[in-house]
Amino acid sequence: MHRLICGYLPYLLGVWLSCGQLCRAQSVDSIRPVQNLAEVEVVDEAVDAELQSAIPLQRIDKEDMERLGLVSVADAVKKMAGVQVYDYGGVGGLKTVSIRGLGAKHTAVTYDGIAVTDAQSGQVDVGRFLLDNVDMLSLEMGRGNNIFRSAKTFSSSGVIDMVTCKPRESRLSLKAAVGDFGARGLSFLRERVLGPRWSYSVSADARRVEGDYPFELENGRLSEKRRRVNGDVKSVVAEGNLFGQFGEGGNLSVKLYYFDSERGLPGSVNFYNSGKVERLWDDNFFVQSSYKLFFADRWHFHSHLKYNYSHSRYRDENKNYSQGYTEDRNTQHEYYASVGLGCDLAQGLSLALSSDVTHSSLNNNFADGKSPRRLNSQTALAARYECSAVIATVSLLGTFIDDDVQGGGASAENKERLSPSVSLSWQPFSSLPLFLRASCQDQYRVPTFADLYYQRMGNTGLKPERATQYNAG
Repeated sequence: MHRLICGYLPYLLGVWLSCGQLCRAQSVDSIRPVQNLAEVEVVDEAVDAELQSAIPLQRIDKEDMERLGLVSVADAVKKMAGVQVYDYGGVGGLKTVSIRGLGAKHTAVTYDGIAVTDAQSGQVDVGRFLLDNVDMLSLEMGRGNNIFRSAKTFSSSGVIDMVTCKPRESRLSLKAAVGDFGARGLSFLRERVLGPRWSYSVSADARRVEGDYPFELENGRLSEKRRRVNGDVKSVVAEGNLFGQFGEGGNLSVKLYYFDSERGLPGSVNFYNSGKVERLWDDNFFVQSSYKLFFADRWHFHSHLKYNYSHSRYRDENKNYSQGYTEDRNTQHEYYASVGLGCDLAQGLSLALSSDVTHSSLNNNFADGKSPRRLNSQTALAARYECSAVIATVSLLGTFIDDDVQGGGASAENKERLSPSVSLSWQPFSSLPLFLRASCQDQYRVPTFADLYYQRMGNTGLKPERATQYNAG
C-alpha cells in the first residue's frame, strides 16, 4: 500500500499543478482575444505487430472469423500456419493443438491471459470453446514481445490466447443451426452496457449431434454397408463476463464458465462386431478474475485469481467385467494466483517481474488409486528494449514443483529448473518494411498426474521433458 501511494503522489501532484495552470490560463484568456490555430495533420504508415514481433505471431479477429464461417477455436487454429490440430474420437472428440511437432502438452491455451489447464492429462480440448464471445484469437510460437503477463505463459513453446469481446453496445442475439447426421444447435448471447464504466455479457450454447454417418467397410472381397454407431454428442456451454473500469488505468474483468457434455466413444470398426457401449461424461467449471492497473505513466500491475473444477466419468459395459461394466471417475480441483509488476525504466527499456502459484489435486474411485497433490511455483523476470530499428527481449523463468500423494504410495521427487529465452527483431532499412528476427528458448515440461500416478501405468520415476526451441525468419 505504501508503494502504491508513493507511486500515485507524482501523478496527483501533476493533476493538481495542471488544474492550477488551467485556472490561471482561463483567467488570462478572459481578457485576451481568442486565436484559432491552423489544423495540422500527421500521416504515417502503421506497421503490423505480426511483422515487428521477434517470434512468429498470427492473429484472427472477429471480422475474419465471421467471414470464414468459423464456429470453434479448433476451426480457427486450423487456419494458422505451423500448427497441427489432432482430432480424437470423430464427431465431438478431443481436439488438441501441437506447435511445430512438440505435442499438445507443450502448448498453452489462455483465456484473457489466464491459462486453461488440465492437471490430469496436461492437454486442453480447444473444441469446447466457441467463438461467439471471442473478439480475437492469437498464436505465439515462443515468448512474445509482451513481457507484462503471468509467469505461467512463459513456460510453454507456444500460446493460444482467446480475448473476450467487451460489449460496445447493448444487444441480444439468438441463433439456431441444423446440419447433417442429426446436428442441431441453439445459442444465446446478451450484451449490455451499464454506463461508461461497467458492462456485462451472458451467453449459452446447446448442441446435439447423432453422428450416424454411413460408410462402407471393405475387407478383401467382402464389403458391408454400415452406419456409425455410438458417435453421438450432447453438450452445453454457458459463459458470463463482467467488465469494470476504475479511473484511467484500472481495468477489472470477471469470467464464469461452465461446460457439460455426454458423448459416445465409437472406437475402431471391426467386422461382425458393431456393438459399442463406451460413454464419457465431462463437467468443467471455472471462475477467474483479472485486474490490471497502469499508473504513474510507467508502472504496470496485474493480478489474476482462478478456481477450476473438472469431473470426468468413463463407463464401459462388457461381459468380461465381474459386474458387467467398469466405471472410472476423476475429479480435479485447482487454485491459481498470479501477481506481476512492471516498469518502463527509460526510453525504450522495460522490466517486468511476475510470480504464479498453482495448487492442483486429483481424486478418483480406483480401489488402489493415488490422490496426488501438486504445488507449482513459477517466477519470471523479463526485460525488453525497443528502439526505431530493434526490439530485443530476454527472460528467465524459474519453476519449482512439489508433489505429494494421499492414500498411500510414493510421490515423485521435487523438481526445479531455470529456463532462459532471448529474441531479437531488426529492421535494417527504415524505408523498407523488412524485418529480420531470431529467437532461442529453453523448454521444460513436468510429467502430468496421468504420467506419474495413473492406475497400473503411472511411473513416479519419470523425468521432465527438456527441449530447446530455435527460430529464425
